[in-house]
Amino acid sequence: MGLMAKNCALTVFKAENPAAVTAEKLKQFAFAPIDDLPGEEMARGWVNFDDMLDLAWGMSVPEKGNFMVFGFRIDTRRVPGPVLRKEYGKALQEELEKAQAEGKKFVSRERKKELKELVKAKLMAKTPPSPAVVDAALDMTTGQLLVSSTSSRQLESFAEHFKASFDQDIQELNFAGLEERADTLKDGLAMESFLQEIYGHSREVGWDGHTFNIAEAGEVTLQKESGETVASRNEPGSVAAGLEAGLYIRKMKLTITDENAMEWSAVIDQDFRFRLQTPAIEKAKDADPDAVLLEKLYLLQLAVGAVHELFRSRWG
Repeated sequence: MGLMAKNCALTVFKAENPAAVTAEKLKQFAFAPIDDLPGEEMARGWVNFDDMLDLAWGMSVPEKGNFMVFGFRIDTRRVPGPVLRKEYGKALQEELEKAQAEGKKFVSRERKKELKELVKAKLMAKTPPSPAVVDAALDMTTGQLLVSSTSSRQLESFAEHFKASFDQDIQELNFAGLEERADTLKDGLAMESFLQEIYGHSREVGWDGHTFNIAEAGEVTLQKESGETVASRNEPGSVAAGLEAGLYIRKMKLTITDENAMEWSAVIDQDFRFRLQTPAIEKAKDADPDAVLLEKLYLLQLAVGAVHELFRSRWG
C-alpha cells in the first residue's frame, strides 16, 4: 500500500541534506534482482515510483515538483519452516541409514549442520523471491521524508540503504525526533499522556495557514505493562476503566478537520506512525498524474504537520 493508497501507512523522517538525494545516486544504488542468484535471501534497492520494474527511470523522472519521489524494493526468498523441517528430516534419515550401513551409530553434529545448510540451499534455489515496494517522497525544501510503511523491519532496511546511498542518517520524527527533551519526558509518559489528552476531547491547532480540529474517533487500543493489548470501539466506559486501572493508549483513531470542513482520518500509534486517509482528490479524465500525486503529498503533509504541531504545543 503506497503513498497513493486510500489508507496510507506512513512514517515520517527528516533528512538533513536532501540535496544529496539525486537521480544519479538512485540509479547507482538501484535494485539488483536476485532471480538468477539462487543462494541470496534478500535484495534491495531504489526503483521508479511509477513502475518498480523500471530501474533506469526511463518511464519518468524522480523529480516531481519540490519532491524527489522513488520506490524502495525489497525482495526476500524464504523457505517455510515446516518445509525445511520435513526435507531436513528426510535427508537426516537417509544420512543415518548410510552411517549405520558403514557401522556408525549416529550422525555427527557437524554433519547435521552441514546437511541442514545443504537442504536449505537446495530449497532456496527452488523458491521464487517475494517482492515488496515501499514508496518514499522527499521534500527537497524541508528535508521531510514520507515513507509508506510502519513495519520496523522495512523501515530499518530503508534507513540502512538510504545511509549507504546518500551518506547520511535519517531521523524518524517520532516522539524523540519532535522533542529534544525526549529522554527526560519519556519518564513522564509524554506520548501516552498526549494521546490520553486527545481522547474524549477535541483540540484546535494552527498549521500552514489552516486551523485544524483534532478529535478522537472512538477506536482505541489499550496496552498493559505486560505488552498485551485490548481493542475498544465506541466503548468510552471500558476505555475509562482501563485507563484508571493503569493501562495506556497504544493506538488511537483521530478525525482531523480544517476550517473548510475537509476531513482526514488517521490512526496514530505510540511510535508516532500513521495510517492516514486524506480527503478525496478529484481526478479529471486527462489529469496529470504528477499533479494528482503532488496534491496527495500536500494533503498528507498537512495532516502530519497538524498532529506534530499539536504535540509540540503540548511538550515543546
